[in-house]
Amino acid sequence: MALKEGGSDLLWIETMSSSEEMDAAISAAVKTGLPTICSYSFDTHGKSMMGLEPRELAILSDKYSDVVIGYGANCGIGAAELIGSIMCFSQSSMENDQFIVAKGNCGIPQFRGTEIVYDGTPEMMAQYAIYASSLGAKIIGGCCGTTHLHVKAMSDALENHTETVNFDLDKVIESLGQMTDGNIQMIKNYLDPNIPEKKVERKRRRRSRS
Repeated sequence: MALKEGGSDLLWIETMSSSEEMDAAISAAVKTGLPTICSYSFDTHGKSMMGLEPRELAILSDKYSDVVIGYGANCGIGAAELIGSIMCFSQSSMENDQFIVAKGNCGIPQFRGTEIVYDGTPEMMAQYAIYASSLGAKIIGGCCGTTHLHVKAMSDALENHTETVNFDLDKVIESLGQMTDGNIQMIKNYLDPNIPEKKVERKRRRRSRS
């Protein structure tokens, strides 16, 4: 309520990972009456840290469609993975006026000396923006690592590119970077629910004891 009293026009809930925390946050937003946008952060294998996938956020957002005007994905582990999440959202869209939001990280963080830098170029983020738009995202931006140069490249790409780009998983990976096997499998399942789901093996490293 303090945000509303302070003059906020919109509430933005992001980087969530569980349905419980998102439900609690949206429930609080409902009390303000302000339009709200919410997004999960999807990590390894296209799911949130708590194991949720895009369809579950679409269903939860639909429950609060009188307040939630948009939903989507932010942060994560790279632009390619996030485009995979947006594709899944596009296949899970409810019959309402809510729009899809895409805010991907600018590549993958890497240590260089004492600094953390992201390897995504403006050209890569421009291509990411085109994919996101073609999949139906209406708010497109960047998250960690994104600079004004990336934002300008994305804006220019969206302004100059008017044709819809068909979703081609191999081309997305070629232009934006690798995806985890689990995310690839989940995307295929969203595109064709009749495809049998493969179990993704997760390897755990043993921690050495000194």
